[in-house]
Amino acid sequence: MRDSDPILGQIVSHYRVLERVGGGGMGVVYKAEDTRLHRVVALKFLSTETAHHLDALERFRREAEAASALNHPNICTIYDLGEEKGQAFIAMEYLDGQTLKDRIASQPLSLAQVLDLGAEITDGLDAAHQLGVVHRDIKPANIFITKRGHAKILDFGLAKLKPKSTGQTTLARTRTDIFSFGIVLYEMATGRVAFNGATPGVVAEAILNRQPESLRHLVSYDALELERIVTKALEKDRNRRYQPRQSFIRICWRTGATSVQCLLLRLALVTEVLLQAALHAPHLPPLRN
Repeated sequence: MRDSDPILGQIVSHYRVLERVGGGGMGVVYKAEDTRLHRVVALKFLSTETAHHLDALERFRREAEAASALNHPNICTIYDLGEEKGQAFIAMEYLDGQTLKDRIASQPLSLAQVLDLGAEITDGLDAAHQLGVVHRDIKPANIFITKRGHAKILDFGLAKLKPKSTGQTTLARTRTDIFSFGIVLYEMATGRVAFNGATPGVVAEAILNRQPESLRHLVSYDALELERIVTKALEKDRNRRYQPRQSFIRICWRTGATSVQCLLLRLALVTEVLLQAALHAPHLPPLRN
C-alpha cells in the first residue's frame, strides 16, 4: 500500500505497523513489530468492505480459533485475536517467501519438490485432522512456501471443528481436504489446474464427472507412482480415496526415494487416523464438499 496509508507507523494494541505485505477481497495483511516481545509478526485485518459483515467477522473468528488450536511446523502459527477501534485483527507468524500459487505460476515444481512439499502439507493436514479441524479450503493460494523451502498451511477461515459432544473427526468432512490436496499435488507437478472451465458451473461439472488430463503426459519425469497417488486422492467416490498401508509401503520400496517414503507414509497415517475416527463415530452427518 502507498506510504499515505494511515495505519502505517501506527500502534495497534502493542503492534507497530511497518508495511503492507498482501491482501485480497477478504482482508489485508501487514508486517508489524510486537513491541512487547520484540519480534516481527503479521497482522491481518478484515478489508474495509467486509469489516462490518457478520459472516465475514464469523469467518475471521473461526480462522483464529481453528488455527490457534494447532501447533505444527507446517501450519502458520496464530498468536492473538484482537480489536482496535472497532476493527478486528489477527496477529500471526510472519512468513517470508511466496504462496504456492505464485510459486507455480512461473513453472511447475520438480518431482523432489512436489514430494517434499507434499509430505509437509500432508503432515500439517494430519495434525489438524487429529485435533478435529478440517480446513475445507486447501488450495495453492492457501499454502505458503518459505524462503527455506518449507510449506505452511494458511487461512482456516472456512474450517470445521469437531463437535465437542462427540470428540470425533468425521471421515466425510476430512475427505474434502484429501480431494483438495490431490488437486494441489496435480498443480504442483504440472503447473496446470486439474479442472478447468470458462465458468464456475463448468468447473463444478468437471470436478463431479470428469478426470483431469493424465499427469504423466504433462511432466518430463517418470510420474507413474505420483499419478497413482493423485488419482486415488481425486476419486469421485469418497470411499475409494484411500489406499491401505501395504500399497504405500510397496510404492516406497519400488521408488527407493526418502521423500516418496515420507509422503506416502504420511498419507497412510492420515488414512488410518480418519478411518479409525469414522469407525468409532456414533453417526456421520450428511455428506458435503
